[in-house]
Amino acid sequence: MDESMGQYSDTSHPTGVGARPAGTGTSRTTAHISTAHTTTTSSCVQRFSGDVDLNTVADFDAALTRTVARHNATVIFDLTGVDFLGACGLETLARVCTDATRAGVRVVLVCEPALARLVRMCDIPVAIRSSIDEAYGIGDPQAR
Repeated sequence: MDESMGQYSDTSHPTGVGARPAGTGTSRTTAHISTAHTTTTSSCVQRFSGDVDLNTVADFDAALTRTVARHNATVIFDLTGVDFLGACGLETLARVCTDATRAGVRVVLVCEPALARLVRMCDIPVAIRSSIDEAYGIGDPQAR
């Protein structure tokens, strides 16, 4: 952890078999999800990359839950680097965002349009933005 910058990187280890590379129908021997965490005075950004499927959902859940537990203002989940989000990942995201909202934590999701549509269809309680820059505007009362 770099204390001066308020950042750390938490890269998960390969966690299983059978995940498919993006754009193919074949399998690879390991699946992974990587996370990176950045904190500012008014918000926290948790970035994800890789696949969120049955092999990695526990790591995804742990990172989401840990981020929300550590912060009480605004949490930004950046999923723009996620290549695949399975139903188990969507359910986990819904549960964590609902719990965070009940606890008074504002959650902002940065994602691609296809995932944004799914999140809206599932009525997950989060603000959706297409970029980190847009997401940072959420914490600014003047931007509302």
